[in-house]
Amino acid sequence: YSTTVEIFATSAGGTLVGSTTRCEDDDAVYTLTLSGETGEVVRWERSLTGVDQWITIDNITTSLDYSDLAQTTHFRALVQNGACAAVYSSMATIQIDELSEGGTLGGGTTVCNGTNSTTLELSGYTGGVVEWQSSASSAGPWTPIVSTATSMPFNNLTATTYYRVIVQNGVCSSTPSSVAEIEVSPETLAGLVNGSAVVCYGT
Repeated sequence: YSTTVEIFATSAGGTLVGSTTRCEDDDAVYTLTLSGETGEVVRWERSLTGVDQWITIDNITTSLDYSDLAQTTHFRALVQNGACAAVYSSMATIQIDELSEGGTLGGGTTVCNGTNSTTLELSGYTGGVVEWQSSASSAGPWTPIVSTATSMPFNNLTATTYYRVIVQNGVCSSTPSSVAEIEVSPETLAGLVNGSAVVCYGT
């Protein structure tokens, strides 16, 4: 009699393509794709750490759709060729950026026209400073100020001016901070006293 021995190539996990960065409010559907594998997909898995706590995804195809992720998530596929040991693919990571938060611009005050000095400081924001902006009105139009600092000194202002900061976190849309006002009061003028006269004592 004859015996057939089937020889399988060693399983190869392949490469996951589709790693990207998304904003947490992005609800579009995206796809991860497995390529270069040897064998069949046994399942997909996901994890928030990329190290442990892997959760099974019931999918045996070479692509995986995802959407509405709330946190950065790591994915991988388990591949097995015949009787050979199953192996994992490379890992794909979908980074989720928090929404930009403009925060509060503090330090608004009233100063005297001429020689004056004050500092505005940004707090409670999420992201990085893109630029500062100024305006003669709280409603704009706004003029860019080239700076990515979280605080800024202002000196010798001669007119009331409004300021805000534009903040952006990762790939999320930028957003403005609250508006701070530096009110400039006119300098004190002593004025003139008129009406000098010579009068009689008692009357």
